[in-house]
Amino acid sequence: MALRISTTGSDIFLKDLGIIITDPTNNRDLSAEFTSEELKSSDDLTNAIQNGDLVADDGQFDINGPSYDPNELLKQELNLKSDSSFISQNELKAGYKDTPIVNSVFPISLNSTASSTRNVYAPTAKWGTWIISPGDLIEISGSTAADGVYTVESVTDSQNFIVEEAIADSTGGSLSVYHRAATEIIGVDTTNFNTVSGLNLQEVLDSIDDQIGVGGDGGVFLEDEGSSVAGGPHTTLNFTGDRVSVSDQGGGEAQISISGLDATEHRDLDQLVHNLAQDAFKEYVYTGNKVTSIIIWTDSNKTTKIRETQFSFSGNKINSTIQIQYDPSGIEAERLTKTFSYSGNRIVSVDEVLT
Repeated sequence: MALRISTTGSDIFLKDLGIIITDPTNNRDLSAEFTSEELKSSDDLTNAIQNGDLVADDGQFDINGPSYDPNELLKQELNLKSDSSFISQNELKAGYKDTPIVNSVFPISLNSTASSTRNVYAPTAKWGTWIISPGDLIEISGSTAADGVYTVESVTDSQNFIVEEAIADSTGGSLSVYHRAATEIIGVDTTNFNTVSGLNLQEVLDSIDDQIGVGGDGGVFLEDEGSSVAGGPHTTLNFTGDRVSVSDQGGGEAQISISGLDATEHRDLDQLVHNLAQDAFKEYVYTGNKVTSIIIWTDSNKTTKIRETQFSFSGNKINSTIQIQYDPSGIEAERLTKTFSYSGNRIVSVDEVLT
């Protein structure tokens, strides 16, 4: 059995399979990468095919759109092998287990099948109704006309059950039972669950996996503002930044701490907007009787400039000012230039440019 998929114009993220199908992709055979049960259980794959985001074929026929049925994958694989003897235990895919029926020789002797009712009659089996459940797969071999794999729809009694598919009138042969995974049968009470959902244990486990986003190789899928981070799943998270720290808290817990600025750190930021109050030496520089510059130094020896304001005049009017902030080394960090416009002797507007 093959399951070949192609993209239709965009990358597709199949989170529950742990892969991203990049566009363009043509005829990528997922059956070579995953078991039939894994593909059947992938809600992301099913949705992508049914919604038309991916197109698929089984090597012979297109299996696209809303009609795509993931439950056919395992049945197709078993039917491909039906011309041989019963499938060995090692050949079974995850999720189904080949188990002898209680109080009976395995495989089970088959009496007859009926096309009109889709009934399978095996009077020598003597199983209890708890042995076979709806959803189990039945492989018939050696009959006169009904060899193949069928899905149990309902169990009538200890010797009869109904299958979902059409089945031919037939006699003789034998059958093997492939049970569903027990996790698909066990019910779960989710009354007090907050984010996890599901009607059985397998659905709950799938829901938990979706919540934590764990990939098939143990990595974690990351998103940035709702968009997947390329290269996932990631097995290592590296936290960087002056105010980020990670510490081991024991018991498998790591604590990530992100600190903010305290009052002292905020006060020391070298930006014009802060206009810091600090220990300093202030110098006034004159040209004639006009102050043309005010310089704030770290000390009276004028070791390092902290901040400076320069004034330019046209007659007795101030044309512009330039405010400069320096970093701790005395190198200019930023400047704000203000240009004044007048109407008569009144300032009517100021144009400010930060560089």
